[in-house]
Amino acid sequence: MKILIIEDEKLSFQMHRDMLMSYFPNSAYCTIDGPLISIDDVIEYFKSNEAPDLILSDIRLLDGLVFSALDNINCKSRIIFMTAYPEYAVKSFQYNVIHYLLKPVDKMELYAALEKSMQYPKENLADIHKFVNTYEKKKRFLINHKGDFYVVATKDVSHFYYRDNALSLYDFSQNNYILELSIDDCEKLLDNNMFFRVNRQCIVNINSIKKIVNFWDRRLKIVLKNYPDEDIFVSRRRSKDFKRWLEA
Repeated sequence: MKILIIEDEKLSFQMHRDMLMSYFPNSAYCTIDGPLISIDDVIEYFKSNEAPDLILSDIRLLDGLVFSALDNINCKSRIIFMTAYPEYAVKSFQYNVIHYLLKPVDKMELYAALEKSMQYPKENLADIHKFVNTYEKKKRFLINHKGDFYVVATKDVSHFYYRDNALSLYDFSQNNYILELSIDDCEKLLDNNMFFRVNRQCIVNINSIKKIVNFWDRRLKIVLKNYPDEDIFVSRRRSKDFKRWLEA
């Protein structure tokens, strides 16, 4: 079995390599390549090497996100992502992801991910995408704000709004934070019983809605409990679905 490690931190590479060596004590069964530390390294590796059976990969590399490299090489290998950033979980499912582990990686969690990888040989990679449908909805957001970290429970989010090329989270205490997420990926992370995307820019929590006003030209305007001055309109295309969602 050939395993490739994509990791730009030397200490993390050494730790993950040691975990693999303890899981596969027979070196004749497993060979380990890496570390590859950049997008360019990954692309060059696949030009001159056969695809590995399994990839252990960080997401943020020296020169950008590893997804850029994977898109360029049309990667068919099974992948275990290991990162300090939870916000890329949805994006990772576009690839042959076996598991998404948060750093610091626990040895037993990695072992469980390796066990899972054995269940999906290359000819059955399509089955991996079944995990997308069972992915647990997000319970909290870890936010880096001005150098400090904050944890906001998803149930405490009033709404999300995309403006000025950035997605902002607004909580019930009238704090707002920039997220490193697209609004499309954010929508996929949320429980659709609690949150509804009312237009291209905004996702609202049902518990944040104070009232819905019939606006001119038959449009619906949402008045939020904690943000009454925010102009939020339901797109005409989504109006019927929005009403059904309110009644569910």
